[in-house]
Amino acid sequence: MTSFIANIGVVAALVVAGLGGSAHAYLQDYTDEQIANHSRALQFQRAGNDELAASLYTVGCYDHGVVESCLNLGILYDLGRISASSSARTAELANETLQMACDGGMAAGCLLAGIHYATGDGVAQNYATAASLYRRACDGDDAAGCLRAGRYYAVGRGVAQNYATAVNFFRRACEGDEAQACTLVGNAYERGEGVAQNYTTAAYYLRRACRSDDGAGCVGLSLLYYDGNGVPQNPNEARRLLQRACALGRTAVCE
Repeated sequence: MTSFIANIGVVAALVVAGLGGSAHAYLQDYTDEQIANHSRALQFQRAGNDELAASLYTVGCYDHGVVESCLNLGILYDLGRISASSSARTAELANETLQMACDGGMAAGCLLAGIHYATGDGVAQNYATAASLYRRACDGDDAAGCLRAGRYYAVGRGVAQNYATAVNFFRRACEGDEAQACTLVGNAYERGEGVAQNYTTAAYYLRRACRSDDGAGCVGLSLLYYDGNGVPQNPNEARRLLQRACALGRTAVCE
């Protein structure tokens, strides 16, 4: 379970769905009772009482069909803040409730359920199912889902390898402010992989990535400035970009 928590990173830690601010709330009219139950659960969770929150989320998810409750319940299981009879059962319940959230239109649920299938946590590992869930997350405007779907198409994991499709997913992720995805799009245009080679477009995406603190994007843009591809040749700017990449953790380019 520890490796799974590390894998989901900040995704689950930051997602706490409330009816007022949820991207899903407009899809379904909830009753006053449903809203009150979910709101009480949120209050308990924010106060640090995860067990009481979970009991109310369970009612909201399984009895009321409130998909925001399913999502939050799944996240509590994933983060190890509540548990079932065993670690295996905890993982199973996490996946079950996240899948219910996904089926109810919550993109974050699709993303997190996809990670379960990718890692085999609580379910049999299945890259094809993971890829499908990442696509659903992306279709729900979850940029992290787009990035993961793109990576699967790039290497042919669970899907037929298709770099053009991968680049399309990376581009959508970039538009959703996933800096790594901007770098991947820039690299694709620089190399002509999945798209027609275009150094100017490569520079545009790599600059976006670098400005969003992705060190790899800074390195890629630096190389374009060294060679004068898509940008005016400028060794000084190239060195400045390498220094920025170094500061962002790309130690291989540090002088």
